[in-house]
Amino acid sequence: MKRGHHLLTAQLLTGLLACGCAVAQDSYTDLRGNVSAEWTGFWEDAKFPNQHDSYLSLAGEPELIHERNDGDDIFTFKPFYRVDQHDNKRTHGDVRDLSWIHAARDWELTTGFSKVFWGVTEAVHLVDIINQTDFVENIDGEDKLGQPMVNLALIRDWGVVDLFVLPYFRERTFRGKEGYWQVGSHNYQPEEMATRAAFQDMPEEVWAWYLYRRGVCRAANPNRAHVALSRAERRGRERFLLITQNVDGLHLRAGNTLDRTYQIHGNIDFMRCTRECLPAPVQVPDGIDLQWSKGRALTEGELQQLGCPSCGAPARPHVLWFDETYDEPNFRFQSAIEAARSATLLVVVGTTGGTSLPMHVGTIAAQRGVPMVVVNPEPNPFSALVARTGNGVFLSGTAGEWVPQIASALPSA
Repeated sequence: MKRGHHLLTAQLLTGLLACGCAVAQDSYTDLRGNVSAEWTGFWEDAKFPNQHDSYLSLAGEPELIHERNDGDDIFTFKPFYRVDQHDNKRTHGDVRDLSWIHAARDWELTTGFSKVFWGVTEAVHLVDIINQTDFVENIDGEDKLGQPMVNLALIRDWGVVDLFVLPYFRERTFRGKEGYWQVGSHNYQPEEMATRAAFQDMPEEVWAWYLYRRGVCRAANPNRAHVALSRAERRGRERFLLITQNVDGLHLRAGNTLDRTYQIHGNIDFMRCTRECLPAPVQVPDGIDLQWSKGRALTEGELQQLGCPSCGAPARPHVLWFDETYDEPNFRFQSAIEAARSATLLVVVGTTGGTSLPMHVGTIAAQRGVPMVVVNPEPNPFSALVARTGNGVFLSGTAGEWVPQIASALPSA
């Protein structure tokens, strides 16, 4: 940061273009996008000659989506470019998406530049292992570079197999000297820590990393949307089902029940036996400190507590790791698919649509003609399904704005 924290930042986001047209009976074209202006000003005078009292930058991200064959073939082009008034290193561009997708009954093929959020979506931020982060655009880790790929997804009743061919791997546009987590002299990124391989090599360090993240998640409280969904479950009973990618446990803390909440990426408050001797995950013991500082090591007594209460074998965090796949016993894969096949209404809130299972749920529901309500600050693949089918509505905004209203309108059991 330039001069302490005496700064003021303003960002203006406006729609650039949004229009759609049917060019043939079996095709549809949608052109949309956004432009944004960002201004940062400092109260104090600059200390050095090359520093400025204010910075202005403009960015644009148009998106062209063309669908053919009733949505079985989708072409997407999404470039990005930012111009900064003073910082020429932040003036940059990228092709976020230039891809063709062909969808069949039990397989899906993607070719070109694309983004695949294949990993765990947590309350802190989104991580993945296919696309690299655009740190020039933002240091929060949410902006990803388009990755050249050929991706074949095989959809089966027992799970989804994703096969990737990456002609080359794009490097991050900026990478600091520090990693996310340090073990000895090595700095690790989330995609390196959140793996079965890392747990096998250094289980104590992986547990310490997850206990730190657990503390971060526990510091957050359920918001209006969480509370509204817990009320919706009580009113809807067996008619209500929540499928969540979040591992922060906020839905359960807000009052949703385990039976009616499918935590398809796990829950950071739970652990399970590495020998799989238990029928279900168990909660992390109360004796494990919730306020876990970064870099803190586990004691021998804490390691013993993090063991299976049944057989005594080491336990592991109940989170879907990057080198693992969805299954039914731990992550309710088949149950989520069956729910999509029987649902009468699908409400999709705050997701990029990049992880495979949620997207399959949405696609199945759309193919069955199920009405869909999509809530997100920006258009996403689920809003594209609504636009294509005409069966539903896209509500631009946050979960806190819309979910309480939607939940109160849902019918009771």
